[in-house]
Amino acid sequence: MSSNPHRIALMSRTLALLGAAVALATPAHAALGDRVSSISNDQARLKAARHIETRNAFTLHHLDSPTGVKVREFVSPAGMVFAVAWDGPTIPDLRQLLGSHFDQYQQAMRSSRRHGPVNLRIGDFIFQQSGHQRSFRGRAFRADLVPSGVSTTDLQ
Repeated sequence: MSSNPHRIALMSRTLALLGAAVALATPAHAALGDRVSSISNDQARLKAARHIETRNAFTLHHLDSPTGVKVREFVSPAGMVFAVAWDGPTIPDLRQLLGSHFDQYQQAMRSSRRHGPVNLRIGDFIFQQSGHQRSFRGRAFRADLVPSGVSTTDLQ
């Protein structure tokens, strides 16, 4: 089997385009510890209306989905998502909201086999959730990223 330079070039371009398509298809989303610029990806993924509220020490992005799930993303003056909170008839995609902290959350949940309210602290990562069928509420935050002057009770 002889190698045809045109065929090799065509295959190389095809593989490069396929690689680019896969990279672009990977969902980008805001998550705990990510930059504010990525919140618009959450909005699109949730098909949510977005309202931004400026507070003294942070900016609050409200995402209201048509399914009734409400997500709030708290952004520091440095532009980092330092907390997320949610409520609604279903639990939102926690992998999306927790980002790199999802594996810690999942491991802690597997090892404890919890029922009822969840209250986890793993280093600076705090996760709390409660609720019952069609009524869930939760929040997660990075204690080390909470701006000074902000109380964790504000993170609802």
